[in-house]
Amino acid sequence: MDHENALPRPPHFSLDNDWRQQRFNKPPWTMLYLQHQSDDAFYKRNSVMFNYSQIDVPMYLVAGLYDGYRDYATNIYDGVREAKGGRNAQDMKVVVGPWNHVWPEDGPMGPGYSGLNEAVRWFDTHLKGLDGEEEEDGKVTMFVRDAVPPGRKHVKIPGRWLTTSWPIPSTDHKVFFLAHTPTVSPLSGKLTQDSPTNESHVYRLPYKSTSGTQQGTWFGEALPDMAPYDSHSITFDSELVVEEFSIAGYPKVSLLVGADAQLAHIVVRLEDVFPDGRVSHITGGLRNMAYINSRDSPEPIKVGNWFHVEFDLHVTTWTFRQGHRIRLAASSSVFPMAWPTPFKMNTYLQTGTAFSSVTLPTISIPIDHKPAPFVHLEPRRDAEDLEMEKRDGMEIIR
Repeated sequence: MDHENALPRPPHFSLDNDWRQQRFNKPPWTMLYLQHQSDDAFYKRNSVMFNYSQIDVPMYLVAGLYDGYRDYATNIYDGVREAKGGRNAQDMKVVVGPWNHVWPEDGPMGPGYSGLNEAVRWFDTHLKGLDGEEEEDGKVTMFVRDAVPPGRKHVKIPGRWLTTSWPIPSTDHKVFFLAHTPTVSPLSGKLTQDSPTNESHVYRLPYKSTSGTQQGTWFGEALPDMAPYDSHSITFDSELVVEEFSIAGYPKVSLLVGADAQLAHIVVRLEDVFPDGRVSHITGGLRNMAYINSRDSPEPIKVGNWFHVEFDLHVTTWTFRQGHRIRLAASSSVFPMAWPTPFKMNTYLQTGTAFSSVTLPTISIPIDHKPAPFVHLEPRRDAEDLEMEKRDGMEIIR
């Protein structure tokens, strides 16, 4: 996207001499990003998240579960309704499906649908006043993924569509606490629904600046086995899942963390451990610890202090199958998504308290639920065959 600020501008997209002379004089947007790394006046003036009350138009919001920007759709849906004092949602529609940063009909993964045709129907109804099928208007349609094995070559994602009001009425927030277990690995523990015993334990994670390549460049795309990344992380596994259940929404993590350097990240991933040991990435989240107290005014970490950090992981759906395990993994590096800290350091995570937990938005799907109100399309092309190889001690994506 950064190169697009040199393209001709709408509405005429003129390729005249003025455009030719100006296109190389425009500063890259990257420089603008670097000048505004906090929620300063620039974003409060230009970002929709601070200006929901100004939105008065019908909205058809489409997001992909494998798109790093997927949160925007439900965030806008929630933000506009809250800013408008419970605005009627009939002129808003959200679809979240199994594709990445593309139109629903164009992605390498599916099933998709004709997003442009649906958009025309939607705007014919809400802008032109033409008759249309409005039964599902004001609803959120989400693709609830099955337990998808790790890998970058998926074409058809298993799962089922669910059309519902939002938040999903059947949501039950299931809390798992992080607890220590005396195991072979000093960086592993367990997820348990038992109340904390207040027997605290401190995990120490040495910093490895290059770990996290399996995660890619954002919290999107189909990803390979997370086991290599987990070997440089603190991991907490549940007991074997006895009864299958699904989640849809924003998992929330609560952590008690610290670091012995002034700058550090905390990276959290929700994962599915298959019976054969493979690990699938479900969703994740990242926090720069300099922003723990304020997104407006970052400050260096106070070494030796403990910090209570709470944040949502990116919106997701998943089905945990019987015999699988739920895993929460925490690390201090996710390269190259986040640039490394310049300090040799350790990150610390404390368990055994109510401050260390993950909350999953579990849902129940009626057996007689209606499928998505559009015609499904199969993926139009195969996914890229990207594999990781080790060469001269380095992990290389090819």
